[in-house]
Amino acid sequence: MRVAWMSVLGLAVVTSAAIACSSSGSDGGSSGSSGSTSKDGGSGGPKDADVGDGGIGNNTDLTILPDRAYTGFDNGAHTFAVPISIAGAKADLKLVASDPSMVDIKTATNTNPEAAGTDEKWFLVTTKKAGSVTLTATSGGTSVEAKLTIAQYTSARWDTGNTRYHNAAAGGDPPCAQCHEKAGGADHSPLTLSPVDDESAKTVITAGIINGIPVNKGNHKWEATPSELDGLVTYLRALPPRGIAATK
Repeated sequence: MRVAWMSVLGLAVVTSAAIACSSSGSDGGSSGSSGSTSKDGGSGGPKDADVGDGGIGNNTDLTILPDRAYTGFDNGAHTFAVPISIAGAKADLKLVASDPSMVDIKTATNTNPEAAGTDEKWFLVTTKKAGSVTLTATSGGTSVEAKLTIAQYTSARWDTGNTRYHNAAAGGDPPCAQCHEKAGGADHSPLTLSPVDDESAKTVITAGIINGIPVNKGNHKWEATPSELDGLVTYLRALPPRGIAATK
């Protein structure tokens, strides 16, 4: 059972992908990507990363989450990394990219409490160029795919987002950091934001809605200029995924 990712995608995407700060805590319903594309047989292409031995659960249904992920690239000025979770794998698990020149793939650990006791194996996928790439996980003669869309950003967008994130708006809205960087603040790092495309992420800011579900009971509405919206999405996609660390 995908306890960790179902918690992340079922609850945290709705609350933690709440990009701007509100004056009270967030709550929400279920959302996120939960499917996968399965194929018989192994996947082609070069080896990017494998998990080694040990710690594999008994679930025989190979799944990958998120099966659609979004991130960015700003020509190396900042690091954009997406965590990928795979369940139901054997010790021969490998994750490869359709174009290895676009991403770097490393095995990873998840120290978030939701991941404890699950059979999930984690990878950290770091971007090297913009475009679209397919990630294929293979284990036990079965493979599943996920699509990663990498937007082309500028470093100036990150600068705009960083400024707004840490400073109040002229109209009086507080800095996002006021809530999200405090102890227990809702996570909107790529761990929770990666299944959400850029336009949907902006809707969280401006309308307090994601996938038709109100964020913070509909009280997470916030005014932002188009450049601020672009900047905040860029800034958040460049945050280190909470609790995820590459192991090799």
